[in-house]
Amino acid sequence: MVTPNPYALNIDGKGFHPGTREEAEKLLREALPRTRAIAVGAMQVSLRWNGGEVSDPTDLLDLRTNVRTATKVFCGFQKQGGDMALLIGRYHTPNPELVSVARAYGEDVLRVWRRLVLLKQEGEQG
Repeated sequence: MVTPNPYALNIDGKGFHPGTREEAEKLLREALPRTRAIAVGAMQVSLRWNGGEVSDPTDLLDLRTNVRTATKVFCGFQKQGGDMALLIGRYHTPNPELVSVARAYGEDVLRVWRRLVLLKQEGEQG
């Protein structure tokens, strides 16, 4: 079974999957002085674009805070309009000059989601 890691970090394009919050906090605090290109937690909240939604970036290692923050950001994109692929893509690539990149990413996510739904349905039937 695939499950999200509430402590997952992407720092400058490199993925980290710490097993504990303490490990994740250490990695995050070490990275913060040198970069804001960090995505935090299960929903990969971008510190560059959305870090201001929390008072301390380590708060995003709490699963509820992470999901709540991501939901707030995603809902903000809904106000801009667009289909689901573009909305998902904007969450990953919010730069308005990179709409084609955002859409491609969103389409990839939806493709994976559809595959997972089909696998689940097949498992329930068999």
